[in-house]
Amino acid sequence: MKPTVSVIIPTYNRAKLLERAIRSVLSQTYRDFEIIVIDDFSTDDTTEMVWRIFREEILAGILTYVRNERKLERSATRNKGIKRSKGQFIALLDDDDMWFPNHLEQSLSFLDKAQEAGCVFTNFIMFSETDGIARVRFNSMASGDLEEYRNLCVSGDLSGSGSISVFRKAVLKKVGGFNETISYLEDREFFSRIAMNYRIGFIAEPSVFTYQHEGTYSVPSAEEKERVWKIIEANASKYGFKMDRDLLCKIYLNIANHLVTSANIGKAKEYVFKVLRLDINTLMTMSMWGLLVRIAIGDSLYKRLKGLKERLEE
Repeated sequence: MKPTVSVIIPTYNRAKLLERAIRSVLSQTYRDFEIIVIDDFSTDDTTEMVWRIFREEILAGILTYVRNERKLERSATRNKGIKRSKGQFIALLDDDDMWFPNHLEQSLSFLDKAQEAGCVFTNFIMFSETDGIARVRFNSMASGDLEEYRNLCVSGDLSGSGSISVFRKAVLKKVGGFNETISYLEDREFFSRIAMNYRIGFIAEPSVFTYQHEGTYSVPSAEEKERVWKIIEANASKYGFKMDRDLLCKIYLNIANHLVTSANIGKAKEYVFKVLRLDINTLMTMSMWGLLVRIAIGDSLYKRLKGLKERLEE
């Protein structure tokens, strides 16, 4: 019999962390699943670890382990796992994250009731190795499939981690898989396409633990982020999804802030003007004034002055 849900875990050189991720799936209260681990040509002992610890699950057909013959990067690796999947639902899990035991049960229960939702995200707890603090990501959002959650997904506020998502495999016929030309923010671009075509669900109870650590994937450049946002805008035109003024302002301000950080002041100004043309009232916000000051004096000096102010206030 085909499993109801396929769990896709892409991995690369994280044997110890991967073991924890797999165990969190095997501990689920919902049992009708398959696990597909796609190893993106790891050079550590990932292969040996998987076969040594999870041989029983592999032989029983619960876990499938596939090793790429060359490095394909995350989007292609995820797509490879999805193509092998047999379930009606796809659940993504990053190799350095873990699920609470009720994650699949509550996610599938939600989708069973919210038939128009193409995907559901759950709240999650973020743990930072830098400061040792665990934080709940969303403190004021209610469970449901509200229309506003589609915009939050498109803007990236809701869809920043694949590990918190479960989506219907049927949506892939409409939106396709992960964009393999994107090396960063591929989660954000992929889920924005789902949000442009389907309702988006959210569960307020945290059921995922995500980790920020030294081995976390590198941060994309401002120019790479700008490229992804341009792809998202083009997708909106393709699918006839109206990106309202507030959503566009949020996206343009996001791009401008990243461009200032990379010292691309000229382009940052272009996006500031786009925001002001959309809504002149943003000129009255503290975030806009902070951005304008950074553009005027440069991000480096702005950060030094901010650091000095914080030290004086201690």
